[in-house]
Amino acid sequence: MTQPQPKRHHQPCRRLHRQRGFVLPMVIFLIVVLAGAAVAISQLTVDTSAAQDQALQKTRAAMFGQSGLELTAYRLLDDATCPDITNMNSASFPGLQLTVECTPISTAPALWVVTATVQSQGLTPADGEYVWQRLTSVVEVTP
Repeated sequence: MTQPQPKRHHQPCRRLHRQRGFVLPMVIFLIVVLAGAAVAISQLTVDTSAAQDQALQKTRAAMFGQSGLELTAYRLLDDATCPDITNMNSASFPGLQLTVECTPISTAPALWVVTATVQSQGLTPADGEYVWQRLTSVVEVTP
């Protein structure tokens, strides 16, 4: 007796049976890749934000130091005395501390070296948000 020939329409079912479970690993792989991309983008955003905050704080420190230099130069030109400013705080620049020192370098003409130092108040250089700026200017006082 001869074996009956297999019907052709059953062969696609056998192929599907062999490929079973292929979609699930592919979906898991895509989920893992997309989650990794989301974490990388999130970390990049946090790093960029911190860098922008640091740049803003440095700019504020430079402006505060420039203000201290200008105030001291005005006082020098007004009455020819140089008041040292120690630990000055400002509402316009919260979290920053200004120190201005004057050093006479010549009497004729009257020349002063004015140094403004700005630093973060209550932070140490090990902190990520610490800022330190030093600005120096030479002021000539003419009678």
